[in-house]
Amino acid sequence: MTRAVFRNISLFFLMILIFSGCAALPVRGSAAPPPQPAPPRPPAGAALHYSMAVLQALNDNMGEAIREMEEARRLDPSSPYLAKEIASFYAEKGETAKALAICRETLAQYPDDIDNLLLLGGLYLNLKDYRSAAGAYRRVVELDRQNITARFYLGTSHAELKQFEEAIAEFRALIGIDPNHFMANYYLARILADLERYDEAEEGFKKTAALRPEFESAMIDLAQLYERQKKISQAIEIYKKINEAFPTGIQSRIKLGELFLRQERYD
Repeated sequence: MTRAVFRNISLFFLMILIFSGCAALPVRGSAAPPPQPAPPRPPAGAALHYSMAVLQALNDNMGEAIREMEEARRLDPSSPYLAKEIASFYAEKGETAKALAICRETLAQYPDDIDNLLLLGGLYLNLKDYRSAAGAYRRVVELDRQNITARFYLGTSHAELKQFEEAIAEFRALIGIDPNHFMANYYLARILADLERYDEAEEGFKKTAALRPEFESAMIDLAQLYERQKKISQAIEIYKKINEAFPTGIQSRIKLGELFLRQERYD
């Protein structure tokens, strides 16, 4: 994920960064983040090494990128942003333990730093330590109630822990902030379907399909939801729509044939 972000940074922006001596702040996953005080201007040398680290990352040279970022951090050791960036680089290189150590060290000094908390949660998610991930994301939500990223992954962590009511609450809170959040609507519908809350799940799958008509899985889930309730005619109608939208699909055509054979049994 970090590398993909870096590939979107233009060289023009990097030259501005070098000459201005300013380190860019990351964008938070929040609909309306609270105002933050302007960060102190880092030493010019730190900004230069930061920029060189980004260039190395663009060239997939993570070893050199880490060395440059370490030098930037040495010149500006009080920057939680640089700490977060180098932890991200270590994670990208597969050195998760090192990344975790840097995050924890930084949060010991800056316990309310949202960017490092989000990174810490992501590292725990990658380790499938969902309880620790939930703790990190919950702290972000306490600091920023509108933080979409934290709410989404807090809901995901609860779901992995089979804390379904908590997951539902988080996804619904997120949808209250961003009604068209595609994955929150979809995950919520999946959980509701598994809990046999079929009417709510149906509404969620329909909304998901409307938000992303090209997302075939939502339509398939909706059809299967009707099948579970033995609403064969409705399931057939959905599979017809799938075949129209995705004419090269084979499985949905096979399924449609099976349902035609079963239709008289249930309808």
